[in-house]
Amino acid sequence: MDWNDFGIDDHPVSSSVYGSPVDWFAAHGWRVAGAESGEDWEAISRVLLDTVYGENPGRLPAAVWVKTRKGRGCYKFDNASHGVPHPLNSELFWKTKKEFAEKYGVVFHNFGGPAPAEPGALREEFRKNLQVVIEVLHRDRALVDYLAGSTNIAGFASAFGEFRGYGWYERHGSAEGVLLPQEITEFVNAGIMVGLATVNLSTDPGERFEGFWGTTSAYGSCSYLLYGPVRLFSQLAQDCELKLGKVLWVAGHSGPETADDSRTHFGVFAPGVTQLFP
Repeated sequence: MDWNDFGIDDHPVSSSVYGSPVDWFAAHGWRVAGAESGEDWEAISRVLLDTVYGENPGRLPAAVWVKTRKGRGCYKFDNASHGVPHPLNSELFWKTKKEFAEKYGVVFHNFGGPAPAEPGALREEFRKNLQVVIEVLHRDRALVDYLAGSTNIAGFASAFGEFRGYGWYERHGSAEGVLLPQEITEFVNAGIMVGLATVNLSTDPGERFEGFWGTTSAYGSCSYLLYGPVRLFSQLAQDCELKLGKVLWVAGHSGPETADDSRTHFGVFAPGVTQLFP
């Protein structure tokens, strides 16, 4: 449980919700442990490992909490960090770029300076600085692969061991490819895979399935967006006498590469929507 005592309001959560994770869970017989710093990976790992693998003769459920701070890396904290970008070329605007520049050894155009007043000059500054970022990606193929495959769905098309992989489907790849180029349209993507998996090419479709399996992914916090088509497919699989294929639903990790709203993508409870299947 990510516990930082702030939502999007001025008042802390503790002003209206009593207690702490210990009060909320231990009072009901749970084992409770936590880490004071949500960025201390060693401490968090130690707590998680002890919770999962430590002695638990009573087979009690467990809760793990970590204290975080809203606004990490943004320099606006708590509720003030929610959905409020820094003013253009402000001190904090450039401070958020300074870490990137130092890490990748680049120099941003007009770094630390005020925003140009003339619209054309402002567009040119933006273009040049966007090019700085793009050049970092050009130099680091591994980074590009990590960003394009952020939910790991690309792994289904990748090489593994001596197997060279199938790659992308044509338009970007070949007719043998298995990864379909798509945008972030979770409901549509799930619908495409469900439609594909319901097509049975067998001459005896009541006895065997000959066709395709599919898989579709989204960030864990966005898993519910896949639910509609997959729920209908689940019902069809139960009630239809024809054999159907399978659709794998991948709840991918949520990383900082999801841009300005990345910290809204770290939800761990949205995959619970999968429990709504019969």
